[in-house]
Amino acid sequence: MTGGKAISQQSFWIGPKIREVDKVMTRALERRVYEAHPEVCFAAIAGHPMSNRKSRRLGREERWRHLRKKFPQLPPEPARPAELGRRCDLVDYIDAIACAWTAARIAADEAVPMPEKALRDRCGLRMTIWR
Repeated sequence: MTGGKAISQQSFWIGPKIREVDKVMTRALERRVYEAHPEVCFAAIAGHPMSNRKSRRLGREERWRHLRKKFPQLPPEPARPAELGRRCDLVDYIDAIACAWTAARIAADEAVPMPEKALRDRCGLRMTIWR
């Protein structure tokens, strides 16, 4: 790679999934399909970006502390529910709760789009992440 920055391995590997969504996404579906990113959700929940990486214990604990402010029924320590078994990593579970918070805000018409004025792709579809 010359110039610019490389994309992360995670971004590279989700490329095919993004293409799958692009094939079926329409303007009509925009009323029901929204995009959220866990780190954007956590920044909105906490009022600032997270200080620690989510792959580290301190990062998981930091995110869990902020989630418990919104969901006090969560246990005191980060833990994946037993019924999920090994199908879901603890980090993914924590991220999913943050995205669920944003989904609830979308449903209540309280979520904030990023950017505020939606950009459109070449097909006219909204390119917005919600928080």
